[in-house]
Amino acid sequence: MFKLIPPDIWRRSTRASSKDITGISRWSSINLSHRRNLSTSSPLFNSEHHPTFRTASTSSLRPPSKTKLAAITSSSNLDTPNTKSYSTSPTMPTSPNPNTNPKDKIHILGLGNLGRLYAHALATLPSPPPITLLLHRPSLSIEWINSGKKITLAIPTGIQTSSNYDIEVLSSDSPPEEPIYSLIIATKAINTLEALEKVKHRLGAESTILFTQNGMGTTEEVTSKLFPDPETRPTYQSAITSHGVYSVSPFYSVFAGQADISIGLSPGQDFKKINVAQSEYLSNLVTSSKMLNASPVDTQELLVRQLEKLVVNAVINPLTVIFNCKNGIVFSDWEFLYNTHELAHYLVNEAEEVILSLPEFQNASESEKRRFSTKALLKRVEDVAAKTAENTSSMLQDVQAGRKTEIGYINGYFDTRAKALFGEGARCHGTTCKIVEEIALAVAEGRERRSVESCLELYGGEKLENRDTHGDSF
Repeated sequence: MFKLIPPDIWRRSTRASSKDITGISRWSSINLSHRRNLSTSSPLFNSEHHPTFRTASTSSLRPPSKTKLAAITSSSNLDTPNTKSYSTSPTMPTSPNPNTNPKDKIHILGLGNLGRLYAHALATLPSPPPITLLLHRPSLSIEWINSGKKITLAIPTGIQTSSNYDIEVLSSDSPPEEPIYSLIIATKAINTLEALEKVKHRLGAESTILFTQNGMGTTEEVTSKLFPDPETRPTYQSAITSHGVYSVSPFYSVFAGQADISIGLSPGQDFKKINVAQSEYLSNLVTSSKMLNASPVDTQELLVRQLEKLVVNAVINPLTVIFNCKNGIVFSDWEFLYNTHELAHYLVNEAEEVILSLPEFQNASESEKRRFSTKALLKRVEDVAAKTAENTSSMLQDVQAGRKTEIGYINGYFDTRAKALFGEGARCHGTTCKIVEEIALAVAEGRERRSVESCLELYGGEKLENRDTHGDSF
């Protein structure tokens, strides 16, 4: 089953040549023949149960250099002729316009980098839809006023602003009753459930929710805790966003590198009960934006891409936390090279075994299954690390800022699914969760974080304090 890395593996010299790295299947391979039979009945891969979207290839672009971004965001550039402003009225309304057809409105909940990107991209369409920004705490309304009641987005060619939004402050004192038909939820995965709880009474079978979070397991959690009744459950869409965006201040972000978005119906729902018209309305708006560069994909391809991205995040993100470095250092710095390659092999190997055993993956084609071989996954991980070499992973940014991480929806997803499939967790992913959680807590409390050497020893069998906080992710 899933075995921890032998203790002596970390006693080898960190300067050992990568050629000395041996296969790891003997340590963490799983004998699938000893497992119970997996169900292969799933509507996910049956085209009769859901609309078919066209499949588009993905691409990634290297973000501009730091020097170029500094020039973009410098104060001297804020009032240049390159600055573009989009507004439908001289002053912003503070509440939704009652004359607008509710089914045409787009509500956006979560106004971090992704929320701002989606809002600005839709607001600057030639014929923009009415957009309502949902402020989940009162202090955001002050920040909105201080921002000039606009979203500012710095792009390589200049500064853009948009202000054609309705604003709604979510309050438990007098919650609005107006239904929400199209909702883009752009909070972090760990905050999604709490955020949606504030508007769940306004969502129903006619609604569509577009999930944009990192990681996996969010839709399952939302279903079980907020929408258990399939008759009143909204339609779920998911978006895989590869763009590079980072924050300068509230309602001000830098669009560092345009890549792409894949959007489609989320796996695991009854496709006979989806609201096709509302779902297509939302996806058509997103795919019509040149800035978002979004392409619709069918549910099967969406699942494959979600899992591919999940594996990449499950390796790069925690390793940048453990080694306290940027993405590119993980697989290029000679001091780290041997240990990071060895650990990456373990994480990828466990992920491969879990993915190929998932019930919803049993009808996948052979070509799709080949995308999840250890060799193919490791190449993808190293390619992404090289392309984002100068980036600081979102997980390391969270740790540095003293925030909780999304580790439970990334590595924790593999650990939790392994427990359900095999009766025991994915040991390497489970240990990784606990290490990252411990480091994040230490930094948040101002304590000295665990050393790299101490972290590596834990993969050799030493026990962590039993804090299984990621286990509540699903």
